[in-house]
Amino acid sequence: MIAEASRAGIGKLFLAKLGGMRAHVVAFLSQLMVVGALRPDDARLAAEHLRALLEAEIVEPLLLDARDASPSDGEIALAVERAVAAFLKAYAPAGH
Repeated sequence: MIAEASRAGIGKLFLAKLGGMRAHVVAFLSQLMVVGALRPDDARLAAEHLRALLEAEIVEPLLLDARDASPSDGEIALAVERAVAAFLKAYAPAGH
């Protein structure tokens, strides 16, 4: 996908399709900020941080062909757990 992104606007089309899902994540994080479950901040940026954390352990090595095999369900679950834990540390409300 990345290698073909500039051909025929595939990258822009793919990003546009992701927009709806991203909007849901931004709205969800915004609501968590409103109710105090997360510290108030830029929800759009927080969503990008969460996405990057979720991709870091699994997606990046796959894109760089640095893995010999696809990750197991257990590896994915552990990577998600660590990503969410890091995100929550970064966006914890004051005093937590």
